[in-house]
Amino acid sequence: MPYDYCYPLSEVEDAAEFGGKADNLARVARLGYPVPGTMVVNRDALRRFISANELQGSIEKCFSSDHSSQM
Repeated sequence: MPYDYCYPLSEVEDAAEFGGKADNLARVARLGYPVPGTMVVNRDALRRFISANELQGSIEKCFSSDHSSQM
C-alpha cells in the first residue's frame, strides 16, 4: 500500500499533522511573503522513520534529565 508522506507547503493546514514550523511557514506564504519552495513530511512519516531506524531510545535519551543540560 502506498503512503503519502511528502506534501508541498501550500497543502499544509494542520499544525498537528505537519508540525508548528511547517504550519507557520505555510501561514507566512499564504500572507504573500516570499518563502522558498519546500516540501514537508507529515507526522506519520516521522514516526515510521524513527521506528524503522530504531531511534526512539536515542531520542528519549537526548531529552532525559541527564542530557538536557548539555543541549
